[in-house]
Order: sequence, then structure tokens, then C-alpha cells
Amino acid sequence: MIVVPGTVIGKRGDRLEGAYYFIGDYAVASSVAIKEVRGNKIKITPLSGIYIPNKGDIVIGRIIEVYPNGWQVDINSPYHGFLLIRDAVYEFVDITKTDLNNYYTYGEFISTCHPLGYTSIILPIT
Repeated sequence: MIVVPGTVIGKRGDRLEGAYYFIGDYAVASSVAIKEVRGNKIKITPLSGIYIPNKGDIVIGRIIEVYPNGWQVDINSPYHGFLLIRDAVYEFVDITKTDLNNYYTYGEFISTCHPLGYTSIILPIT
């Protein structure tokens, strides 16, 4: 459901996440957004503005720097992401002998997802 600023989306005490504020005991949307209700959780995702990732989001990013222990990722947010080797590579990597550009390199796009809610899968986007 799409909501506009000022739309009542819930009440104080509800499990709310996203772009909202309170007027008295009612939570109202603070921007044009998508309202999702899953069980007893209400999530408000703005359709424009700065993106701040939430736990469980599928995130697409571009590698902007390769470090000895991982990759800095531009996720089009006020903050950059950092992808550690242990979260991206499912084998032992000797960082003293391995060039991480062999896995992901500058300019490459990747996507992360949490299919089971607790583990990441990193996928190169081709």
C-alpha cells in the first residue's frame, strides 16, 4: 500500500520501522512510502530520498576500493558498506598471498541477500 505524508500507519506500541513520526498516540508517515505489514510488524519504505539499509534488505552496491581484508562498497547511501572476506568468500583466503581483485574488483556490482535471515549470499551482477 502506498501512503503519503500524514497518513496514519499505526499506534504507539506497534512494531514500526522506517520513515514515520508520532502525533499523540498515532504513528504517521513522514514521506511518500510503501507500507508493508508482516505479522505484527509495520515497515514504511520511502520512495525517494536518502536510502538507509535495514536488516534483511537486498542491497546492490559497487566496489569502490579493494583492501587487504575486504572491499569498500558504494551502496548509494550516506554511508559506504564494507564487505569482509569472511562474508563474501566461502573458502580459506591467505591474505598475504592472495589478490582480492581475483574475487571482486573496482567498479564491479554486487548484490547481497539474506535468504534465511542470518547468512549473506554475495552475487556478482553481470
